[in-house]
Amino acid sequence: FQAEDGIRDFCLSRGLGDVYKRQVHGEYQIIMSEQKDQPIKLTEDGKVTKYILQEGTGEQPPQGYQVQVTYIGTLVDGTEFDRNVNTDTPFEFVLGKNQVIKGWEVGIASMKKGERALLVIDPEYGYGSRDSGKIPANSTLKFEVELLDFNEKKKEKWELEPQEKYEEAQKLKQEGNNAFKVGDYKNCLLYTSDAADDLLCVDLGGRRIIKKKNI
Repeated sequence: FQAEDGIRDFCLSRGLGDVYKRQVHGEYQIIMSEQKDQPIKLTEDGKVTKYILQEGTGEQPPQGYQVQVTYIGTLVDGTEFDRNVNTDTPFEFVLGKNQVIKGWEVGIASMKKGERALLVIDPEYGYGSRDSGKIPANSTLKFEVELLDFNEKKKEKWELEPQEKYEEAQKLKQEGNNAFKVGDYKNCLLYTSDAADDLLCVDLGGRRIIKKKNI
């Protein structure tokens, strides 16, 4: 009981009471080792900090990559305001595109694949002085996050350079030819139609490529 009391006091002294309660009920392992019991400052002002709950492996996701995460969001008093766990659809966003709060941009970029961490985010890096759903103004936020995976985001059509559009069209054209050869006429039509849509009226090595319709 003394060991358990020590872990409880440690967690509570650092505002991690909710983590302690989940741990003693067996949802997570007790992870308070000497290497994991100190917050990692992710910003110079110390307003975004991270506690590693489970080590990840490999590299951290680069800017512009699409990341997949699960999370539980709570206020400092333990009130849960959002979650996305135990689902077949993890939350996805692209790093560096301002699709999430600044604290998430900083926090997720610091993680490795498979890492589970507690992010503690001051209002300045969260929702600031405005209310947001169940989150009151000027709230410090805690997110228990797991980085499931990340990968390079495929460019949208409007992001492609002319040469890239041409190369994509050739790939689709080949897919259409392959589908035609095996009698898959439905996908043949889809592939060839998409290939035609990708063609631009540009000069490539002296050869003109006529676009079928506007993109």
